[in-house]
Amino acid sequence: MRAQAEAARGQENDAEAHFLRACEIAPNQPEPRLQLGVFYNGRQQHGRAAEQFRKVLALQPADPRSYDYLGLSLEAQGEFDKAESSFRMGLAKNSGPRFDPMLHHNFGRHLMKRNRLAEAGKHLDEALRLVPNVRAVRYERARLAEMEGNLNGARSHAEAALRLPDPGGVILDMQVHYLLSRIFRALGETDIAAKYAALSREADIPLDARRRSGR
Repeated sequence: MRAQAEAARGQENDAEAHFLRACEIAPNQPEPRLQLGVFYNGRQQHGRAAEQFRKVLALQPADPRSYDYLGLSLEAQGEFDKAESSFRMGLAKNSGPRFDPMLHHNFGRHLMKRNRLAEAGKHLDEALRLVPNVRAVRYERARLAEMEGNLNGARSHAEAALRLPDPGGVILDMQVHYLLSRIFRALGETDIAAKYAALSREADIPLDARRRSGR
């Protein structure tokens, strides 16, 4: 808990030290290692994160959250086939008290990157059923609809995304504004497209989002 509090305050060195100390004190407890992996992932240290998620799975083989996070870490390192395998393993075990409602979203987003749009749609639709009020889910569903040429569907999902709060700053207003500007431009609504383009340019990027993107 102390490590998490320090991480939230941006005291990264102290947070890492306390995460590592927690793992040392309780080497057979998976949760400290899971949180350490999440900490590393949030700081673009994906190799170190993957190492921790593998250790969690050695202790707790049926944990879908760790397969999900491992898939994200592997994807970030360009290991797409291994990432897909990890996502699929997580989905096969996704039940019970550790159920991960974002697994379908993350796997669908992964499949979009591999241009497997029909498969991606099945997983993003399931994510939308499970967590309809998560902005990231609506945003990715809008992007997929845009890629498929379903501009009215893309507009509907993107506008819904913009109405949803996103306190974690995963999908910023400026990202949704930029997506809407593209969609309205493709629909021939140039004035509305220009409005959203201007909003996307004017927005500030929060410090946490800059850190995640490496800016």
